[in-house]
Amino acid sequence: MSSADSVTAGLLVIGDEILSGRTKDVNIGATADFCTDLGIDLMEVRVVSDVTDDIVDAVNALRARYTYVFTTGGIGPTHDDITADAVAKAFGVALPINAQAREMLESRWKQTGTEVNEARLRMARMRGLSEEQALGAAAGLAANASRRDLLPDIEEINSSLRKDSNRAAADDYSYETDPAEPRQSGFSRGFLIMILIAVALVLLYTYAAQISEMVPALGGVMDSYVGAVNGLRVWLDTQILSLMGWLDGMTSQTPADS
Repeated sequence: MSSADSVTAGLLVIGDEILSGRTKDVNIGATADFCTDLGIDLMEVRVVSDVTDDIVDAVNALRARYTYVFTTGGIGPTHDDITADAVAKAFGVALPINAQAREMLESRWKQTGTEVNEARLRMARMRGLSEEQALGAAAGLAANASRRDLLPDIEEINSSLRKDSNRAAADDYSYETDPAEPRQSGFSRGFLIMILIAVALVLLYTYAAQISEMVPALGGVMDSYVGAVNGLRVWLDTQILSLMGWLDGMTSQTPADS
């Protein structure tokens, strides 16, 4: 695909909490994955604070360069959720409340006992959407109302998606590898090494005389080694004889009368 035919995107991450480190961003990776799956080249990511003019400048810069611009953060009902207003300002459009979106949200809030107020109604503003798109977006927002009686921010949604993706990847991986295999493999290698060392020691003892003849410089070392092994053999013989005598004594004893 030529550069002229490629579909590109820029991502704008918005939030003081990201820049301060209070919140760890998970949206960049998630958005990159989604874009890749859709054949969209994510070309640039910017992070800005909750300042309207900074958001406007970033949106204008990104939309001038790329096919799509995605934003994360700042779409809830609180006072610092200014993303929608800033984007509308960048495009020079108003953000009126969509009547049908408001109706759907209020229906949801009635079911959950949530108070309808001006702040929450900000989330029914959908300038630029067709009627059908507005209904779909409002339905998605209503279905995902949080337990705090606030609709979830994009960080919460994408974080959940990322966690689900990680869990799925972990589940797939569990079928490919057996945690016991590394331990079994390590034990097998260790046991094999011990066998090889034992065989080497036996060969050195058996052919000590020949090795001394072939390499006179090793004569003293081999004599010491053979002497140590012989001493060990005598000690083992003594221990075995003692054990056998003890066992014979135990079996020859007559049980005491009761």
